[in-house]
Amino acid sequence: MKGSLKFYAGRGWVVQYYDPQEKKRIFKTFKQQDDAEYFKAHLNVSRKEGKLDARDYAKDNPLGFRTQAERWLAYRKSKVKDLRHAEAHINRAIAFFGGRSIKEIQYAELDDFLTSLPEDLSSKTKHNIFTTLHTFWIWVYNREKKRGFVMPDWPETNFTLGWRQIVDKETQAAIIDEVKRISYHRNPRTWFAIFLLASYPKVRPGELIQVNEKDVNRITGEMWIRHTKKGREKRIYLLEEDLAFVNSLPVGLPDLPFFRHERMKGIPGVPYEDIGPLREGLPLSDLEGSLQEPGDQRR
Repeated sequence: MKGSLKFYAGRGWVVQYYDPQEKKRIFKTFKQQDDAEYFKAHLNVSRKEGKLDARDYAKDNPLGFRTQAERWLAYRKSKVKDLRHAEAHINRAIAFFGGRSIKEIQYAELDDFLTSLPEDLSSKTKHNIFTTLHTFWIWVYNREKKRGFVMPDWPETNFTLGWRQIVDKETQAAIIDEVKRISYHRNPRTWFAIFLLASYPKVRPGELIQVNEKDVNRITGEMWIRHTKKGREKRIYLLEEDLAFVNSLPVGLPDLPFFRHERMKGIPGVPYEDIGPLREGLPLSDLEGSLQEPGDQRR
C-alpha cells in the first residue's frame, strides 16, 4: 500500500505516503479530513505521472533555492579558488528566491528577478549574473534530470561593451619610469610589481599580490602564480636583469608575501592591498589614478 489516511486524537488527520524512488516516507497532518483526502489523492496522481518526490514535502526543504545554491557554491569551491563574483551573483538570487523550490522557478520568475535588479547595474553585470545562474541551473539539471527536472527558458540579457581609452607603449613606459622615480627609494617592490604587470599581460594584480617568497626561485628565475582566477597555476620566467634585481632584495620567510610594504617599527612587512596595474590596454584614467606623489605612498 502506497499511502494511508488515519485520524489521531490530539493530532488530526495524518497522511502517510511512501516514495519508492527516494525510499522515504511523507508525513503530513491536517485538521480537516477533506484536505487530507485531497492531499492523498494529489500524491497518488503525482506517483502515476512519475513526479512524486518526497523531498518536496521535507521540513528541511532540500530542493529550496537557498539550499541548492549553497550546495553548489560548496561544490564550486572545490573547483575554483576565486568565487567572489559567483557568490555575489548567487547571493542576489538567494535574497530574491529564498527557499522557493527550484522546480517552481521558471521563465516568469527569472524575468521577475531580472527586472528586480537595480537600474544602476550595467547590462554587462546583469548578463554576468545570469551567466552564473545558468551555470548553477545546469549543475542542478545534471543532478536531477533522472527525476524529471526540466530546465527553464531564460530571459535575454543583452549588453553592449563600450570603448576603453588606452595609452601607447611609449606613454606606458614613461609612466612606469615615473613610478620608479617616486617610489623606488621608498619600496622598490612597488615599482617591480607594476613593471611585471606591464610585462606579463596574463598576470592579474589580484594574483600577483598573493605570490609568496617561496614562489620565487632566485636561481632559475621562475615565479609561480599559484592563486589564479581559474584555479590553474601560472609560471613566468624573469629576465636576467630582473632576476638580478630580485636577488638584490632581502630574502624573507617562505610564507611571507613577496610584494609587501616596508618593515615598520619592528613589524614584519604586510602584503599590498592592491597594485595599480599598468599594462597596454588599461584605461588611461586607471593608469593616472595609480600614480601618487612620494608623500602619498601607502605603507
